Amino acid sequence: MSEDQRITKSFDFAADVTKQLIALSTAIISLCVAFTDKIFSSSAAQSHSTVLLIALLFFVASIIFGIFTLMALAGHLGRPKQKTSTDAQPLQEEQPENHQPGQQINTQTAQSPIYNGNVRFFSMWQMTLFVAAIIVAMVYVWKASSTPVETPSPIKGTEKYMKVIRVSDYSIENSRVKDTLFIDPRPNQ
Repeated sequence: MSEDQRITKSFDFAADVTKQLIALSTAIISLCVAFTDKIFSSSAAQSHSTVLLIALLFFVASIIFGIFTLMALAGHLGRPKQKTSTDAQPLQEEQPENHQPGQQINTQTAQSPIYNGNVRFFSMWQMTLFVAAIIVAMVYVWKASSTPVETPSPIKGTEKYMKVIRVSDYSIENSRVKDTLFIDPRPNQ
């Protein structure tokens, strides 16, 4: 495989990884938006919604850095080739031992441009944010699933049950109000 083919392949693989992470992030955000009513159906999930919001923001940031990575890769592909020289115009630097007359010599080493600073910077941040988003999303799932579900408590002297829906603290009156729902375990007869 020639050096140009190897560099072209490295661009292809770098672009493919970037596109895959963008696609996965977009799919996860789309699923979260589509199933918002199912995700936040329990009070435990609602109480930890900030954690999910942070995960979604990390996914959005990963998409943005992925787009910047693709732009940086495209910018390197659009650059003109590096300057070369022939034996008629000798280089200031030492020529390699296996150099043949008339053969062109690169003035720089043939390192793939995907290792340049701007490509590595954007790519590293895209991958880091994607992994962080996955970890934060898993923390959300763990917190939402490990929070105990509130069960109705029985009302003394009756067969009815009471479930607290919401507790409101008012700072003006220094009082606490509980909104409750009464549940009769037996259907109306």
